[in-house]
Amino acid sequence: MEDSHLSFHILGSGSSGNSYLFDVGKWSFLVDNGFGLKDWESRVDSINYDPRRIKMCFLTHTHGDHYKGIGPLIRKYNIPLLVHEDIAVKVSQDLPEGRVFSLSHDRSYKKDGLQFSAIKLNHDSPGTIGFMFQYGSSALALVSDTGELPLEQMSLLNQIQILLIEANYCPDLLEVGPYPDFLKRRIAGTRGHLSNQQAIDIVNQIGSANTKLEYVYFCHLSDSNNTFEALQKAIDNDMAWNGDYTICRKGVTYKGNTIGEVCLGG
Repeated sequence: MEDSHLSFHILGSGSSGNSYLFDVGKWSFLVDNGFGLKDWESRVDSINYDPRRIKMCFLTHTHGDHYKGIGPLIRKYNIPLLVHEDIAVKVSQDLPEGRVFSLSHDRSYKKDGLQFSAIKLNHDSPGTIGFMFQYGSSALALVSDTGELPLEQMSLLNQIQILLIEANYCPDLLEVGPYPDFLKRRIAGTRGHLSNQQAIDIVNQIGSANTKLEYVYFCHLSDSNNTFEALQKAIDNDMAWNGDYTICRKGVTYKGNTIGEVCLGG
């Protein structure tokens, strides 16, 4: 891989845990870890990756499926954790001193050639954010755990090549599913999660304004309220953007990069 491009592994995505590993050639960074440390290390080992290459970790929010394994990971590998400024004080209470750094969603940052910015999201966990990463000619965004994507945030994605976006639930499956009514309302609310249709609509909107968009990963499918088949049917019926995509299944690791080559790993 050329140093001017991003490569990445989706180590896990779904209700049980989420973690995303990105590599820029000489070093790497992580977004979220909702897995126990041993489980996470096993996933990293399965792709023959040295976790000591990770120089920093980003956090989208503090719900367990994204945050569960953050503490043990930060303590063992002594890497800094970057979080939204609204939760920096709270998160820092659980971690070694000097390991937590705050981000604002109204500015961009740079480190060793990587430019990154936080995307403000609407979720019922304080300080929830997505991320946009740029390295050389590569640009990628991660949007997960939000009930909607405001237009002002959508415009930030007009230059990306790769989009990782949640498609959390199928409304029909949510309606007949096992969750109590209050939880169904929470998931489908403006501070809950994106439905299959919402995710597809966002892809259509970004794709119509962004001729650089090459590939989309549909992530974070609910174990109880969505299926691969339900999302595939919605895509077949309603996705106008004609680029390539992958629906991320639970328990599968996915590998991709921003050069155009995308492949799947077990």
